[in-house]
Amino acid sequence: MMSKIIILFAIGLVVNVFGDDYEWSEYKKHFHKRYGYTENNKRRAIFENNLEKIKENNNNYNLGLVSYKLAINKFTDKSPNEISAKYYTGLGNKKLSGKRKRDASYNSFNGFENGIDDSSNVPESIDWRAKGAVTDIKDQGECGSCWSFGATGVIEGQMAIHYGILESLSAQQLIDCVYCSGCDGGNVDDAFDYVMDYGLMTSEDYPYEGVNGECKDSSDKSNRAFIDGYDFVKTNSEEALRSAVGLIGPISVAIQPEAIMNYEKGIFDGACTGNLSHVVLIVGYDKLVADGTSYWIIKNSWGTDWGENGYMRLRMGKNLCGITTEPPNYAKIFNPKRYNNITNKRSTLGSILKEKATLKSDQPITANDLNNIISGTNNIINIGNIYLIMIFSLLHLVVFVAIIGGIIFYVWRRFYPMNYPQGNAIPLQNLNPANLRD
Repeated sequence: MMSKIIILFAIGLVVNVFGDDYEWSEYKKHFHKRYGYTENNKRRAIFENNLEKIKENNNNYNLGLVSYKLAINKFTDKSPNEISAKYYTGLGNKKLSGKRKRDASYNSFNGFENGIDDSSNVPESIDWRAKGAVTDIKDQGECGSCWSFGATGVIEGQMAIHYGILESLSAQQLIDCVYCSGCDGGNVDDAFDYVMDYGLMTSEDYPYEGVNGECKDSSDKSNRAFIDGYDFVKTNSEEALRSAVGLIGPISVAIQPEAIMNYEKGIFDGACTGNLSHVVLIVGYDKLVADGTSYWIIKNSWGTDWGENGYMRLRMGKNLCGITTEPPNYAKIFNPKRYNNITNKRSTLGSILKEKATLKSDQPITANDLNNIISGTNNIINIGNIYLIMIFSLLHLVVFVAIIGGIIFYVWRRFYPMNYPQGNAIPLQNLNPANLRD
């Protein structure tokens, strides 16, 4: 009997070891991971620990005990401490020490200032993605640049809301040019300070590389976005944050990222631990019809293979993951003349764009739409210019020929004077009308 138990135990141990080997091998193959012997053992241990947590949570999810599901992803062989480190997130130590420093008395948005009434004006739900104010999901990679994507996301939203123009702005320019640690961490308010002074290029003109580089901005401020200021939402108040998101637009916030590293779908309401080391963008809020659970709609910068195609839903009302612990940021736009290239294009098109300059339209103008319209307008202008050039060229030719002809005629008369015949000329005295006959 004892020998049978030992044999069964040995078989189970072998199956378990080979099963773990298979899962770990498939994981490395799928996510293109390669490690040396020592690192491989370390990563495998972390992977197996995270895998157990994922399985336990998902069993509870299937039983209806939790409202979110986890999944194996590119972070599953990373420890929570690594996820919280600047290398994978990127929020620097919050100093509120930019050029336009705030103190405890800064004029924060609390949802009720400037005639704003929460109960009457703040929408019940809002999704700025549906209103054309959110660009596509980005992947920061192994660069602590979440702060730069938080800043660009806020400004992109304001540009779309004010002008109906949605275009990705350069996070890489902020990494290279803002006085901070770049891929080793930074702050959204420092990024706003920079954009106020120097403007921001598009990601097409200054593409993302995910490494610290030399600043490539220039004194030419065309093709850039500017902001006129920025401010903070009242801390420790989800109601104030809800008002800001509903009335202003997408807002950047700092969160604790450790618990969400393996998030896949659902409304996350788990326990969050660690530092406020990651910046994300709140792009809306809503609630479930079934039970009325309210949640935030959050845009992350971990690629589309994380979460709900790069987004997550976070339960509202519990300050989960420290979402309002640090002052959330928003940008201000007052003076459209500072948006050189964009406003010049819009003024050229006049009333064509005026009707589309609000997100109340079902189809706000995107950068591609604007460029297509401008290209068509430029083509018409170019054809007209060709005809004008042809007409002016013809007029120049006529004037030139007339001048040359006049010069030739003058020279010819000068050297070859004309002699008029005198034979049949009428004497002057005979020109008296009385002497003229029929």
